[in-house]
Amino acid sequence: ATEYNTSWTNNDWHEQSLCRRLIERKYFPSIFRAGGHIERIDLSFWLEQYIPFDFSCRSYDPKLDNKYESGDLNDWRGAPTDWSYYNPDFYDYRKRGDMNRTIFRTLDIDTNANVLSEKEVEKAFERSLTKPTILSVSTHDRRDMIPEIDYFMNLVKKVSKKFPEVDWRHSNAINAARKILNYNAKENLKLSLEIKNNIIKITSNKAIFGPSPFLAINELPNLFYRDNPTKESEKLWIYKIPNKRKVVRLGVAACDKNGSTSISVKQIK
Repeated sequence: ATEYNTSWTNNDWHEQSLCRRLIERKYFPSIFRAGGHIERIDLSFWLEQYIPFDFSCRSYDPKLDNKYESGDLNDWRGAPTDWSYYNPDFYDYRKRGDMNRTIFRTLDIDTNANVLSEKEVEKAFERSLTKPTILSVSTHDRRDMIPEIDYFMNLVKKVSKKFPEVDWRHSNAINAARKILNYNAKENLKLSLEIKNNIIKITSNKAIFGPSPFLAINELPNLFYRDNPTKESEKLWIYKIPNKRKVVRLGVAACDKNGSTSISVKQIK
């Protein structure tokens, strides 16, 4: 529980956490960055069901950092290092392919490997001369982040003087992704949840990202888990509650390709 590992499927704690956030906090994410930047194929498949924007890529440039070896936890060998974004391959999340979510590169400001450097900031500005580019960084709020953020901003200001023709601006991850992909939704996603006897009907007003909404169930005494509704059409899903006597709350959530999120929560008892 307190160590990094590469398996997303050796427990369901991440899904329990999301179920609680959905049902108790009415929250569901549309962006993601893997802890420790550790992604493998099982996580890639899971993200492809629900999350349109993935900021986990920690690809390294061999010219700038040669610390990475086969088997390292945050293995992004072969992924783009020029701050370009991509849709991943079905069987290798590091390669360009035909999956639907978009992966963006993120470097830590201050960790033990592949940290943001002045050269990396220069690469982002150089790419911006011809293509819209996201320079994404991360840090950890278990410590004082002010020195790291000051360091990062000083780097950006320093490098920006070399590229006066580049128009750069601050943004959060969701707005940056939408801007860079030229996404401009005409209407927000809206889910509805209807319950009759032991049948749940989930409908949406538009196509969602992924095959089905995230369905969270809260059973007595204090059990939270995700289950799978059946897809009836592009905008309709059905779920039969296996034991309604124990179910006290239900929640559904989904994103669309633009990162718009919709949530619906129902109290059963």
